[in-house]
Amino acid sequence: MDDINIFEYYRIFRARRNIFFLTVLMLTAIGVVYAYLQPTTYSATAEILPVGGSEAGGLAALAAQVPGFAGIGGAMGGGDTSAKTLLAILKSRTLAEQIIRRSHLFQYYFGNDAQESPDLMEAAVSMLLRRNTEFSNSLKTGTIIIRAEFKDPALSADVANGYVELLQHSLQNNAFTKAKRNRFFIEERLAQNKRELLETGKRLNEFYQERQVSNVEASVDVPIGDDNGSPVVLAELEKLEKEKGELKQKILIIKDIPQQIYLEYVAQQKEIFAKMNILLSQQFEMAKIEEAKEDLAFQIIDPARKPVGRSSPNRKLIFYLSFFASLFMGIFLVFVTEYIVRVKRGQI
Repeated sequence: MDDINIFEYYRIFRARRNIFFLTVLMLTAIGVVYAYLQPTTYSATAEILPVGGSEAGGLAALAAQVPGFAGIGGAMGGGDTSAKTLLAILKSRTLAEQIIRRSHLFQYYFGNDAQESPDLMEAAVSMLLRRNTEFSNSLKTGTIIIRAEFKDPALSADVANGYVELLQHSLQNNAFTKAKRNRFFIEERLAQNKRELLETGKRLNEFYQERQVSNVEASVDVPIGDDNGSPVVLAELEKLEKEKGELKQKILIIKDIPQQIYLEYVAQQKEIFAKMNILLSQQFEMAKIEEAKEDLAFQIIDPARKPVGRSSPNRKLIFYLSFFASLFMGIFLVFVTEYIVRVKRGQI
């Protein structure tokens, strides 16, 4: 093997130095032009911290014990709103459409005369989620970072803060929290029980009036209790539910039974409804407390602020990369050119 002759390489480089300098100059110039032709964009970030609500243990116990409540038992357990859930909501098409309308991104993407249409909305959502926004979860701090990047720095901050605002609105109004669903269910049951209690009282009152019974007060009581919701109370509620169902079936077939027996049935039914109203009222208050604890699924750590400096392009980095790449390319072309010349001369 021939020894490497450094002086020979120097001679070749010196003879072809024009190729080297021209390559370096052209590639560096191309990199600089490219850097300055790229649109300037500004990035704004908002940071939120997912937080969990308290466990709805008392309500879950009620759902497991009382007929009619068991269907929501699985939805009443505790647990935090996870970062994955929040990220899924942030990346959803629904939230993207709301942001587009809120921040007037149709005009930004398609011009001032653009009108909303299904096709344009699809394109706008795609551009917003793929080009202009980024959502990430920091495993170190547990926070979620919402990043928006646009040519207008004010628009970047507005979109990032808009996501935080609409996320909070969605969590509060779309029944994402388990406690909110629990409260809706119990509220509906309480309203139904009150209607049945009033109807039973009305039937009992009519019975007394038709038979001119004057020693019984014709009134309807709707009591509100303050029981402590112990297991004994929950068992009593279950028992009352069963008795109510049995009475409803029996009341349909007692038209030919003596009036005293009918009166006893109606009175018992009213008493059961009254007791259930006490227990459901207490559980409704508990559900409202649980809902208040889970109202917010996240805390705002840092709202987005209008950026001062641009986020891209990084012109300095582009210049350095193009310069060093041109050096290697220039050296490569020098020796390739020398090799081709020697092949033509028959020296190789």
